[in-house]
Amino acid sequence: MINITDITSGKLNGKFVWICDLRYNNYSDKPIRHIKPIRVLIRGNDKTKKTIYYSESHFIGLNKTGVPVESKIYAPFDNTGFRSRTGIPLNCFDNEDECFKFYKKQLGLAINGLNDYKDSVINLIDKKIDELNKIK
Repeated sequence: MINITDITSGKLNGKFVWICDLRYNNYSDKPIRHIKPIRVLIRGNDKTKKTIYYSESHFIGLNKTGVPVESKIYAPFDNTGFRSRTGIPLNCFDNEDECFKFYKKQLGLAINGLNDYKDSVINLIDKKIDELNKIK
């Protein structure tokens, strides 16, 4: 995994890397960020009109021929930060294999979390049904 400070400082501008991320803040909502493994270019913020916080660089997605696509910009941090505290950084890798392995690990954690959430909701509904059956 590549150190995020090397990216945010602008030290790795011009380098092609792989990024991915899958995290939930609350399993009843959609993920905070879900980025399937994708090859991107690290680029300085002076090359975009979009505001990127807490970093001198950002990631830009590529088309099928490897050309950067201006509409596919990824910030290094998610939106959970506040004021001087950054959000959680993207997972960034030198190669595709590492990125896919890490993403599969995140998928497993998300599936386990969603299953736990599903079980808790089912238990809650069962309790409510039992309460109503007692009144009946």
